Amino acid sequence: MTPDATPADTRTAAEALLAGPLAEGPTATTPDERRTLRRAENEAVATQYRTYLARPWTTGDPDTVPVTFSCECADPECTAQLTRPLGTFPPAGGGALRCH
Repeated sequence: MTPDATPADTRTAAEALLAGPLAEGPTATTPDERRTLRRAENEAVATQYRTYLARPWTTGDPDTVPVTFSCECADPECTAQLTRPLGTFPPAGGGALRCH
């Protein structure tokens, strides 16, 4: 890439670079696999927030800071997101985060 690359150039380069890893997965073909993959995604987001907020120079309450999570339904077309306080993740009783 060059400093004068356009967004389209960057996208094309990224697609070429990531084509192999994206094709290899992880993939989710069953409803349970889709829910598991979404939960792993949400756990990673929660960990990033908790790790950041644990630093002594940060501000924010890890129980109440709003965080946007992905819906954990099994619909492969679902792109819904919901914002909840970090302290409510994971949901009590181990249930899935669902927008609908």
